[in-house]
Amino acid sequence: MPDGISRIGFIGVGGIGRPMAERLAETGYELIVCDKRADALRPFRHMALETTARASDCARADMVIVMVADDAQAWSVVSGDAGLLHGIDPDRPPLVAIMSTILPETVRRIAASLATKNAQTVDAPVSGGAVRASRGELSIIASGEAVPLAAMAPVFGSLGSRVFHCGVLGNGEAIKILNNSVAVTIQLLMGELAVIAEGLGLDLELLVEVMEASSGRSFVTGDYEMQKAVLRRIISDPALLRAHVDVCRKDLRLAQSLGIQQNVSSPLLDGVVASQREVPYEDCGTRWRSLSQQTPQ
Repeated sequence: MPDGISRIGFIGVGGIGRPMAERLAETGYELIVCDKRADALRPFRHMALETTARASDCARADMVIVMVADDAQAWSVVSGDAGLLHGIDPDRPPLVAIMSTILPETVRRIAASLATKNAQTVDAPVSGGAVRASRGELSIIASGEAVPLAAMAPVFGSLGSRVFHCGVLGNGEAIKILNNSVAVTIQLLMGELAVIAEGLGLDLELLVEVMEASSGRSFVTGDYEMQKAVLRRIISDPALLRAHVDVCRKDLRLAQSLGIQQNVSSPLLDGVVASQREVPYEDCGTRWRSLSQQTPQ
């Protein structure tokens, strides 16, 4: 257990990871930034931060944050050919926080592997999006042993405005997945409703105002201006749109997997997963363009 955390290895600087890593640098942490994509590392090189394509290089830090897209990537950055396991000194292991949204069983498998090198692991997925990440206003949904969580508290405090302690390892991921299944469904549904509202000639701002004061209230109506800004950013770049839709679909599948594991019937969730499987990315972009009230280019 390090006496304090000053150096952080940050693995995965995509849509949410990048503003998180930038936030940590701004608040004074020394970073080793890891990503396989050279273009993702370029902004951090311009900030004169250490960068690498090898996750094993991050093992020299006091703490490692894993913020990759899915279960396969999380397992790879830990146990792959240049994975974290290969760089850890068992006499000075880093603390590890899995902040990706992945299955609880994957976190527990990763933790068991890292424990062979004396590294302690927690899961701490985040909610709030890129804008709140840049402001240090994320919600952090953490679980695991009390001692490593306490050591990581200052880091989490730099990233989030609220930290939830959710019990044993994996609980944070389970709660985050269930939360995301609601958020993703609302964001997709609101895009469809915006197109319907346009066809009816309705004032979308008024519709949102009524929803916020009524039974249609959601995270979209609660801060509509922020949601418009977030969606405009997503639809401005085809690659970013594709990545966001893929993450939405992944999170829905994870929730479905939890239901299957518990032998719980979830026909509505199953229907959402099935309905989104074949929707073209461009259609999602069109709906979110309507919801964000952005005029087509």
